Order: sequence, then C-alpha cells, then structure tokens
Amino acid sequence: MKKNIIFILAFALLSIAVISCGDNKEPKEEVTPIEEIQKEEAQEVPPAPEVDETTIEPEAPKAEEAAEVKPKAEKAKPAAKDPKAPMMGRVVSLNKILASADGAVTKAEAKQLLKRKQLVVFQEGSSASGKIYFVYNADGSFAGKKLAKNADNKMIGIIGNIKKIKGVSIIIADKIMAAQ
Repeated sequence: MKKNIIFILAFALLSIAVISCGDNKEPKEEVTPIEEIQKEEAQEVPPAPEVDETTIEPEAPKAEEAAEVKPKAEKAKPAAKDPKAPMMGRVVSLNKILASADGAVTKAEAKQLLKRKQLVVFQEGSSASGKIYFVYNADGSFAGKKLAKNADNKMIGIIGNIKKIKGVSIIIADKIMAAQ
C-alpha cells in the first residue's frame, strides 16, 4: 500500500516536471534594469497636461466680432459676468464638512483650527452643497490666515484665478474681502 502511494506521487511529480518543461525552444532574453530604463527613455511619451486653468475673468470679444454679432429677439442671453466680480461664498472647516456638518466657523474657531494644523477652506455659495476650494495667495502660500480673518462674515468674496489640479479645485486669490 505504501509502495503504491509512493509510486503514484513519484509519477505525479515526474508528470509535472515534463509538462512544465514544455516546448519552449526560444531562449528567454534577460533584461537588466539599466536596459529597461534605456528602453523607456527611448520611447519618449509626451506628458499629459496636469493643470486645467480657468480664470474668473472672461475674454472680451474683439471689436470686429462685436460689430458682426446681431442680438436676437427670440433668445435673450444673460448678461456676462463682470470680470472683476468676486466669487461669493463662506469660510468653512474641511473636517466639519467631511463629518457631514454645516462646516461654518467663526473667526476664533478658524484661528484655533489653523493652530491645530487643520484646514480652513472656501465654500462657494451660502449652502452646504457649494463647491469646496482650497485658497492660496499669489506667492503660493496657503491663505488660511486671510480666510480666518474673514470667517465672522456670513459671505466673503474672492477675486482671483481658479485652477483644477489633479481633481482638486484651487483659487489663487488676488483679493479676499467681506461681502457687502
């Protein structure tokens, strides 16, 4: 009985060895890491654009195009947004928003959050469903202190450029002010 089991196991191992060898007649080409890097560099693929930049300031139509455009009485288009009009919204705590709360903070709360290294962000509009923006100064520094300074106001206005980098909405603020 033991001999039969040993014989079956030996036969199974031999079968697996023969099958795994197979008909591989082509020798495998071994590639060193240096050769892989050289091949990748040779394939030079242009990088995908990472920054999707839009500005709050719309372009004005050229004088020639403006003369050619005739207003239609049938369809009235809304007036173009003032190029220097600020984006209106409020100062909120990102942690509170993520915890399904309203998110609104006072000036004192905002300063405490910044001391604890928590984020204070800008939320467009006056409702909890507004879009969230991280606000930076023109020099690239985080504008949390300026947001905290204006946190007591129900609404604030920000003039600047809007960018979307890797899915994150950012405002490069030229001016942050209390709404009137």
